[in-house]
Amino acid sequence: AKVDDAQKNKGTSLPLKIAKLSPQMLSWRDSFEKQVTKYMNDAGANSRLISDVEYLAITKFLEDPEGAILSLKNAIAQKRLNIRWKTSQGHEDVDDERADLKKKESRLKKLKTQKGRLELAPGGGLIVEKGYESLDMAKRVTHCSRMFSDLLLCHLDCGNHLSQQRTINNAKARHGRYINRDIGRMFYEGCVTCATTRIISKPPAGAKPIIATEFMNRIQLDLVDMTGFVDGLHEAFSNLAAESQQALGGSP
Repeated sequence: AKVDDAQKNKGTSLPLKIAKLSPQMLSWRDSFEKQVTKYMNDAGANSRLISDVEYLAITKFLEDPEGAILSLKNAIAQKRLNIRWKTSQGHEDVDDERADLKKKESRLKKLKTQKGRLELAPGGGLIVEKGYESLDMAKRVTHCSRMFSDLLLCHLDCGNHLSQQRTINNAKARHGRYINRDIGRMFYEGCVTCATTRIISKPPAGAKPIIATEFMNRIQLDLVDMTGFVDGLHEAFSNLAAESQQALGGSP
């Protein structure tokens, strides 16, 4: 992946983005976006993640707060009238209308709660959280179609792939609450480079399971010198091993 010149323009309002993706990364991106969409649909109104539609609504809201809220309220009122009429007429798609109404009401609630928290960055449509010292230090609001490129910039460090935890930490520092741990895990698990170069810890040597078809037809002893013990426990183990060997028809 190649990073365009926007990454080098410190202090500007241009969002960081990836200029070109390889075919492998394009496949990774498509799979990741499907997972994010499903995750956001399952999470519903409890999710702090922002969809593309919500991002556009927030942008319009920050450009014209009063007009955006009024437009959304009118759409909600019209949707409620449609639901009442379809209910009285016995239409079957009234449940879909109610679900759409719930989404609009949730969107309106989010707009009101984000009124004093977000603002448009100077010179562009980039949304950031208020209270930043410089634009490079501001937490950028990301959304569904931008999450992959934003996480990719958090994951790559001078061409090197960072670990899952470091990727999530970078995402938290750059985007705050708008990328959670579950999304970071989905992204990292889709990275083919990390999956093929990841070091997998192996079990300690000597951990061979005992598979037996009959009771006491096989035992396994650790090589521990117990001759210094005065309780005679080592003799009991030695006798047990000898008896088991004789029962199997071998020599002790």
